[in-house]
Amino acid sequence: MIEILIFILCSILSGIFSGMFGLGGGAVLVPMLIFVLPMFGVEQYVLHISVATSLACVVFTSVSSSVSHFKHGGVDFSVLKFWAPLNMIGATFGALWTTGVDDYVIRLIYIIVMAVLCFYKLFNPSKILFERENMNRFGLIFPAVFGWLSACIGIGGGNNVMALNLHGMGLKKAIGTSAVLGIFVSVPAVIVYIYTGLKMDINSVYNIGFINWLVLIGIIPISTLMAPFGVKLAYKIDDELLTIFWCAISLILVLYMITGLV
Repeated sequence: MIEILIFILCSILSGIFSGMFGLGGGAVLVPMLIFVLPMFGVEQYVLHISVATSLACVVFTSVSSSVSHFKHGGVDFSVLKFWAPLNMIGATFGALWTTGVDDYVIRLIYIIVMAVLCFYKLFNPSKILFERENMNRFGLIFPAVFGWLSACIGIGGGNNVMALNLHGMGLKKAIGTSAVLGIFVSVPAVIVYIYTGLKMDINSVYNIGFINWLVLIGIIPISTLMAPFGVKLAYKIDDELLTIFWCAISLILVLYMITGLV
């Protein structure tokens, strides 16, 4: 019974945070899946399955939250048309690379990325390092690298929030645009994780490659329904409070992931 309750809570939080922070819910979902999957008999490749299944969920939560952000005028299509293809390329190579590394490396990358995002949001939320008109010039670097990182740790397009902020885009529009980019990150990464996982000896009848379809089917309906609610919360909360809330959650998740390293 406790497993079911934890599972439902994971699904609710994943959807809400997807809408609030443009992460597709993956930043929260990956640590939660690491905790939940063993309860459902998953013993091998727990980190890989958590990342891959998280990204599969991100496909649906990102679509749901993107529609809501679009209705609020929170999507910058001038950025999407250039960054989306590069996000896809980075995510493809990120998923291919992650397949060959052990759980320790994935966990370490998650900790570093989330800690950097948290530090940036806390201490440098409004500084513009690059002019907006130069966004496409630096776009070759940011979307490809952040697409790679997102596929490695299963957080969708949320890394793009920081890059868009550095170019002077407002927080809420950066979140909305990142939510859409999450679709372009997650889809190619999921395809790769299915293909590479089928070549592995994964002892679970509920897996298609690295995707645990039993968990996926359970999470998608709830998280997809909750994503628009998260978007509404984001537009009701001022940027400073939204930042503090995000950093508090990130710190808790980072500390949890660190416990797996020792």
